Amino acid sequence: MKRVYINGRFLLQKVTGEQRYAIEIIRELDKHVREDEKWEILIPHGRICNSLSLSNMQIHLVGSLRGHFWEQFELPLYSRDGFLINFCDMAPMFKRNQVVFIHDVAIMAHPEYYTYKFRKWHEFVYRKTVKNAKKIFTVSNFSRHELIKYFDVPTDKISVIHCACPPHLQQDIFLDNFIEKWKIDRSKKILLAVSSLSPNKNFKAIVEAMRYLKTDSVELIIAGGSNTAEFQTEIDKYMNDVKYVGYVSDEELITLYKVADCFIYPSFYEGFGVPPLEAMVNGCAVILSKMTALPEIYGESAVYCDPYNPSDIAEKIDAVFQNEGLYQDLICKGMDKVKEYSWKKSAKKLRCEIDKII
Repeated sequence: MKRVYINGRFLLQKVTGEQRYAIEIIRELDKHVREDEKWEILIPHGRICNSLSLSNMQIHLVGSLRGHFWEQFELPLYSRDGFLINFCDMAPMFKRNQVVFIHDVAIMAHPEYYTYKFRKWHEFVYRKTVKNAKKIFTVSNFSRHELIKYFDVPTDKISVIHCACPPHLQQDIFLDNFIEKWKIDRSKKILLAVSSLSPNKNFKAIVEAMRYLKTDSVELIIAGGSNTAEFQTEIDKYMNDVKYVGYVSDEELITLYKVADCFIYPSFYEGFGVPPLEAMVNGCAVILSKMTALPEIYGESAVYCDPYNPSDIAEKIDAVFQNEGLYQDLICKGMDKVKEYSWKKSAKKLRCEIDKII
C-alpha cells in the first residue's frame, strides 16, 4: 500500500491564491486515488478555515505544535513512512521524499515588500527544500526561470503546473442590492481593480492614471485588501470619482466582475495572476502589466501597460473604452483564454508527475 500525504496547514489559513490552488487541485486529485494507495491530508490543531468534501482522501489532525514548528518538526515525523506533497511554498526542510510547490520568488525579486524576518525565514526554507525535495513545481515558465536564477535549481528538477479559474467565481449571480448600496452608476464606463493592497499590486498607479484619461464618465472601483483608511487617503489625493469597496464576498465579487466594462491589473510581479481569469470568465476586457508572468499566461487576450507609467496606463484604458472593436475582441479572446486552463488538466499532469516519483 503506497502512502501519500498532503501538507494540510493551508486549511487553517485565510484563502489567497496559494490556498485556492491547493483546494482546487486536491479536489481533482481526489478523483485519481487508486486502490493500492492511501492518501491523507495532515493538519495541525487549530481553527479550520477551509472545508474539503473528499471521497478518497482522509483528513487527520496530528501533533501538538502549530505553524512553522508543526511543519518543520511534526509533519515530517507523521509522514515519515510515505511521500509528501506541499502546495503552498513552505515544507519540511530536511524531508527528501517530498515535492514542493513554490508559486513565485517575490521575496528575492522584491525584498522591499516584506519584513526582514519574513523574507529571511522563507529564503532559508526555500534553499533547503529545493535542494532536498525530489521535485519542485511552479505555476509558470517565468517562475521556473526565477527559481533557477535565485536558487540555482537544476532545470530538469522543476515542472510547471498552471492555475485555472476558480469554479466558485463562475456562477450566474448578480446582486442588485450591492450595486445600489455603493451607488454604482452603470451609465458610466466601469473600471475595476481587485486584489490585496500590497505595494506589488500597484493600485496607486491606477488612481494616478485617472488624471490622464481622455474618456469621459469613467468610474474606478477598487475591491479587496485591508488598510482601508490608509488607502482612502491615497485615493483622496487624486480624485473623488473612485469607489473603494474593501473586502467583498464571492457573490459581490462576481457582481463587480459582471458590472465592470474593463478589469485592470498593473501588478509589478506575478507568478501567474489568477484575477484576470476571473474577470475574463465574467465578460470583462482586461488590461495587464507587461511584466513578469502575465504576458506568458495571457498572450493576446489582454492589452498590456507599463505599470511604472500612469500616463501609459491611462492610454491603454482609453484605447479599450474608445475602440469598440478592440473591446469586443478582448472579451472574446478572454473567454477563449479561460478555457486553456483547467484544474482537471493540471491535476492530471500532477498525477503523472507523482507516478514518476513514487
